[in-house]
Amino acid sequence: MISQMEAIHQSIVTVPVRMKGIGFSNVRAFVIHGHGDVAWKKMLSSMSQHDQSELGAVVPVGWYETQLFARLLRKVDVTFGIGNLRLLERVGRFEAEQDLNRVLRLLLRVMTPMQVFKAERRLWSHFQDSGSWTVSSLPKGVLGVLSDWAIDEALCIELVGYLSRVLEFTGGKNVRVTHAECRARGAANCAFEFRWD
Repeated sequence: MISQMEAIHQSIVTVPVRMKGIGFSNVRAFVIHGHGDVAWKKMLSSMSQHDQSELGAVVPVGWYETQLFARLLRKVDVTFGIGNLRLLERVGRFEAEQDLNRVLRLLLRVMTPMQVFKAERRLWSHFQDSGSWTVSSLPKGVLGVLSDWAIDEALCIELVGYLSRVLEFTGGKNVRVTHAECRARGAANCAFEFRWD
């Protein structure tokens, strides 16, 4: 016989972590830009029927499971990369370029990287329904710690590419990122150390 607390715990429905559909749209644009619409459709056809149906209905302003996005990223990496997740940095960089138009890029030129990270911390909840950032200064760098977000290394690598490109828009040269702590590798949080020249 289970205790009352165990019964309550078992009755709790786990709510999936969700994100805005704009990321999905940008990944689709990355594939079509580099490989064409036929390659996108062929890649989708190799995914589960459930994922195909979900991805076919995505709109930029909708909310969708973040794990679906992780599966999409992994499928892109296996199909168009070599399956080691390295392609996903390029995907993230491409997404940043899609999200930030010319006017916003000019605005970023007058911001410091720390200001960018503080803005990212505030904007995060407009695009993700979980996760929170803590940022601190480093010599010629920023340490960003992301807590309570989805757990998948593919998501982290795509995020590294995205934020690296944003830092380049501020004028940062030779941006380098160390992702020494990752929830996908058993850490409590994901820690990203960004440095630049």
